[in-house]
Amino acid sequence: MEEGNSIRVFTKEEKGIGSALYGFTKDITLISYVPQKNKAVVLVSSSHHHKSEDPESAKPHIILDYKYYNCTKGGVDAIDEKCSKFSCSRRSRRWPMTIFYRVFDVSTVNSYILYNSYPENPQIERSDFIKELALQLVTPHLQRRSSNTFISRKLRFSIFRDIE
Repeated sequence: MEEGNSIRVFTKEEKGIGSALYGFTKDITLISYVPQKNKAVVLVSSSHHHKSEDPESAKPHIILDYKYYNCTKGGVDAIDEKCSKFSCSRRSRRWPMTIFYRVFDVSTVNSYILYNSYPENPQIERSDFIKELALQLVTPHLQRRSSNTFISRKLRFSIFRDIE
């Protein structure tokens, strides 16, 4: 532990309802807030750097900003739900592959939303859109493979059949 820093134990009286304990570093603020008996909310913030409370509710601003965060995080839940319905993700011990799968899933959701934002595009189901997208992504590779004379003739004809 750095010199000058010490751990302080707080009594129950000091941790009463509505009390807040702050911890500060150069870039981060930690708060422990007691909204009700036997319950503590602990938050970390990189955008709050001093003690400040709302005059009306007497709650710390960090807690109030967190409530606004909760109100807007529905978008994250919605995209998680859409990604879980149709996902390319596979179990992997390699974290770069896991990240790739996640980015790809989010990208398919975003591209489907963009596709539907143009009224001249025909309306199709998301599953059909993903299949068409996958085919368009692999077609250039399939065309290169089909010109490879070292793979079997049966496989090349199968590739030609899938492309057309």
